[in-house]
Amino acid sequence: MASSSSLLSEDQFQCSICRDVFTEPVSTPCGHNFCKACISGYWDTTSLCQCPMCKHSFYIRPELKTNTTLRDVADHFKRKRVRDESLHRAGKGVCDVYMENLEDRIMCKKHNTLLELFCRTDQMCVCQFCTETDHKTHHIVPLEEECGERKAQLGKTEAQVQQMIQERMQKGWEIKHSVELSKRDAEREITDSLQVFTDLVRSIERSQAELIELVEEKQKAAERQAEGFIKELEQEINELLRRSTELKQLSHTEDHLHLLQSSPSLCTPPNAKNWSEISIHTELMNVMRVLRSSVSELEEKTRKAFSELMEKCNKAMEKFPDKLKIPDNLKIPDKLKIPDNLKIPDKLKIPDKLKIPDKLKIPDKLKIPDKLKIPDKLKIPDKLKRMQQYAVDVTLDPDTANPFLGLSADRKQVSIGQTWNVRPDNPKRFVSRCILGKEGFSSGRFYYEVQVKGRNCWELGVARESINRSIERTDLEVFLNSGLPLTPEGGFWTVGQKYNIYESTYEANTSPSVILTLKMPQKVGVFVDYEEGQVSFYNVETKVHIFSFTGCNFTEKLYPFFDCGFYDNNNQALIICPVSHTD
Repeated sequence: MASSSSLLSEDQFQCSICRDVFTEPVSTPCGHNFCKACISGYWDTTSLCQCPMCKHSFYIRPELKTNTTLRDVADHFKRKRVRDESLHRAGKGVCDVYMENLEDRIMCKKHNTLLELFCRTDQMCVCQFCTETDHKTHHIVPLEEECGERKAQLGKTEAQVQQMIQERMQKGWEIKHSVELSKRDAEREITDSLQVFTDLVRSIERSQAELIELVEEKQKAAERQAEGFIKELEQEINELLRRSTELKQLSHTEDHLHLLQSSPSLCTPPNAKNWSEISIHTELMNVMRVLRSSVSELEEKTRKAFSELMEKCNKAMEKFPDKLKIPDNLKIPDKLKIPDNLKIPDKLKIPDKLKIPDKLKIPDKLKIPDKLKIPDKLKIPDKLKRMQQYAVDVTLDPDTANPFLGLSADRKQVSIGQTWNVRPDNPKRFVSRCILGKEGFSSGRFYYEVQVKGRNCWELGVARESINRSIERTDLEVFLNSGLPLTPEGGFWTVGQKYNIYESTYEANTSPSVILTLKMPQKVGVFVDYEEGQVSFYNVETKVHIFSFTGCNFTEKLYPFFDCGFYDNNNQALIICPVSHTD
């Protein structure tokens, strides 16, 4: 059997760079072996990454892997060299001995000879003796031939990998270029959109200024007409008061002759104007109704357009991944680098003159009504649903009802009657056309709903127990302003629709009152949080928040409050409705 020393020599295991036995040998993709430190140092000193042996170039620095078989053999030769040098220094001769502990992957474990052939049938390395025994009928080729074919396969695979790298570099450039074009389009769209919204705001400002001017002119005309009517009313009232005094005096006279002579003239109906058909608010209210209708229509169209736009944007964005990342170690060759004029800035910078302000500032007198603020509205249904969890059963208290009011048998409805209802005197009873709920609340939260459909004059909310209920409407100024001061200072937290000879308004009764520009409700929800000092009102059908009193300091019982108004002579009732929880 041939010795290992005759088969292998130290020259076969030397690095071509350092000319010494391999130290931590590694293999390059082209199949050559070098010391790891040698090849790394070689590539660090050159700008082009290539093999020192075959000069094959690599676009990216390949990942080097340790050749464990070669490492073991090289370590064997290093140990042998140290041993030989030690023996030489000791003056001892070195005899030829067989190489010991040769790795199984180099020597055949069965025959202890060099593995120099390859069995393609079993896909394993064999020695010459193996081909005459276990692998006698198998397809056997020299190691060099098999390595040649394997290298050809590796070369083909490497070419495919290089092609994939080139394709991905090209795709990376295309993506970056597309992003640049997209950002340019976005900048142009921002500029165009800003101009459109600027023009829209200016148009709204002009239209609103014209509307304000028109309404003010009509209001001034209505005020002039009303002043004339008031003067006539004052004259007629004074005349009627004078006649009333004469009638009272005549009815108490003891002079029968004077009574008979004067009574015919005093009993004749006074020549007074018929005021039942007089109204000055109609034209202005028609304008406001058309305006509110137009605003509601615009709001609906805006919401629909906005929803469609957002849906299209979301569908478009679903086509893109959240992040487009290019590996850091994927270096783009110079010939594939993006030209300087196509460099993508870190952040898309918009000129100062094109920057959109955080909030679009509109003069106070041109403020857009709350009903056009769509996002706030979209949050209301869930909030209203939470409020409805605190629903309570409210019934009307007949002991507080004004004699002109008519109640249903179940005490859930109240309306203005056509006659005076005789009711016993009671300090709880209202002189005005008002009524309270039977149940009072001094803690916690409660909620109830009232239908106001068909009425053009009403007030709803809560009132404290100690409110003044005895205000009369004999004074002309009080008469024209509906009577009770329904403000928090007076113990009332209410909203409602007011209607008199001047106008019809929808407002919250604060000091001063707040005109509400929302759509007139058909059903109103009232929510109270006693501890938080909050009273809130909602349009139940549209699920829109109407108004809230906050920061209130409640110190006594609160009662549901209902005011049927003074000028609304129709028979539509205010109806306390059972609460149907919204979806």
